[in-house]
Amino acid sequence: MRNGFLLKRLRIIGPNKPYAEIEFFKGLNVISGPSDTGKTYIFQCINFMLGATNPPKQISESEGYERIFLEIVTYKGSTYTLSRKLSGGDFFKYSCSINDVTSASSYEILKPKHNADDSKNISSFLLSLSGFKLGELIKKNKKNITRTLSFRDIARLILADEERIITESSPIISENKTNNTAEKSVFKLLITGRDDSGVTEIADPKIRKAKLEAKLELIDSLIDKVCSELIANKLAENENDLKEEVEQFKELLNVISTQIEERTNSVKTIWREIQELESRQLTINELLKRFTLLMDQYRADLQRLEFINEGNQYFTQLQYEKCPYCHQSLTVHNCDRGNQSSVFNKYEGDEITVACQIEADKINLSLKDLEETIKNLKEEHIEIEKNKLEKKIQYNNEKEILSNDLEPQSFKIKNELSTLFDKQKKYNFVVSKKEQFNDLEIEKMDIQQKLTAKQSQTPENDDKSNGITSSLMKLNEVILSLLNEWKFPEIFSVQFDQEQYDFLLSNKPRKNFGKGIRAISFSAFIIGLMKYCRAFKLPHPGFVVLDSPLTTFRDRDKQNEDVSESIQESFFLYLSNIEEQVIVLENKEPSENAKGKMNFIEFTNIPGIGREGFFIK
Repeated sequence: MRNGFLLKRLRIIGPNKPYAEIEFFKGLNVISGPSDTGKTYIFQCINFMLGATNPPKQISESEGYERIFLEIVTYKGSTYTLSRKLSGGDFFKYSCSINDVTSASSYEILKPKHNADDSKNISSFLLSLSGFKLGELIKKNKKNITRTLSFRDIARLILADEERIITESSPIISENKTNNTAEKSVFKLLITGRDDSGVTEIADPKIRKAKLEAKLELIDSLIDKVCSELIANKLAENENDLKEEVEQFKELLNVISTQIEERTNSVKTIWREIQELESRQLTINELLKRFTLLMDQYRADLQRLEFINEGNQYFTQLQYEKCPYCHQSLTVHNCDRGNQSSVFNKYEGDEITVACQIEADKINLSLKDLEETIKNLKEEHIEIEKNKLEKKIQYNNEKEILSNDLEPQSFKIKNELSTLFDKQKKYNFVVSKKEQFNDLEIEKMDIQQKLTAKQSQTPENDDKSNGITSSLMKLNEVILSLLNEWKFPEIFSVQFDQEQYDFLLSNKPRKNFGKGIRAISFSAFIIGLMKYCRAFKLPHPGFVVLDSPLTTFRDRDKQNEDVSESIQESFFLYLSNIEEQVIVLENKEPSENAKGKMNFIEFTNIPGIGREGFFIK
């Protein structure tokens, strides 16, 4: 189950006064309108109800109002209502919605100030809803003295007013340097999930000296070992000579490799051509077999026609006889017996002879074409055989050049290169040992200085040892992704400057940008931190409130604007799909396309038109 909570409804009441109320939803909430409509007052009320000491600034519209109510809903589904007097003091906690609170409703009193020994305070309540363990420790100074985490430590990383959002200072640490150690610890807790309960106090001076002396003795032994290795691996070659020789052999090897590749491709091409010629020969042989059978068939047909014609000659020599029925000559008889006509016609031998001759002429024509085709195929076969023999000679020559000339040269050059690489490897080993020797000498000098210098206060834990570096890299990626989604101009990297505890945008310090870009990048940090914590299941309240992230401080002629329309549009469209809650108080109005995807509330500051402001006049 996810930790965190959402702001649901803010209401201010007073005797004989219509209550001022605004409702929030999960996702993006934009309250837009000109100045003096109550947007900043809403921000101050939210901050006040989250444990701030200072109440909202008194304005004319708030006169007569006495109490603030804030309804919150946890991500687990529980509903609470917090109530507090505008003048300050204790909180009343109701386990129901604002609309269900009555004068008879039971409540629990929560103290406004954090107390590690008593959980009945607003800070402990909000910390528990956000997923923090009660009693988590953070360092409050460089002496490693710790205190318990308060929700007010978290509040500055989820709330940004219109002045702080454009600051040139770090979004993480304040200008009050006495609070910087605690602020850094809180940031580390958020992005790593680890508090400072494991920090240790300053070591005893004697123990510290003994450790440094032991370390110095170890470094001396390592230096002796490195010196021995350098003596054993003394170099005879010069680095430049080695490099030049290696480059020469590499160049020669490239030439030989190119020739081998060309010859190999030539061998493949010739072999493919030989295969194609042999394939054509097989085709010709098969055709010749079939054409020979066809020729035999033609000749057999001619013999049959000759036989038919010869038989016809015999039939034409036969004499006509009398009809067996009427005993008349067969050439003139007309015998009709039993209603059945029997006519014996004269045998026409000339027609058969002509027909046989015509058919024989056709066959002879086809036979002539076939003989010509067979002749051409045999000639092509002979030519192919000749070409194939030439190709095989060429193929064997190329193979011989590869096997007897180029490949041995390549093998020899590779062996020479291998020898040179071994020498270069030895050279690199010696160079690395010299660098190691220099590093050990520097470390030895550093330890000697520490032994002679007076012990200073223990510095803050190194960020790398705290595992913050890898977490920062992931957070940088989230922020960079946001800025890209918002079409931030020419952004290619986000890096964390551990000296300034701020971010570098495309290698440029964030403070060096104009107010508008500082505001949008500050917003990217606040929202990115929330998304990072939620993504990695780390404690976080689950909402942020931003006052004027897009409206820069500028002259009345509006010439100092440095946030483009495309950034503003992309900013609203992206956040309209966010899973967490983002509340934006802004002078600028989203586009009509973006308005339909968010909870948009407009203060017109014009009587009778829309909602004039937070307070009903």
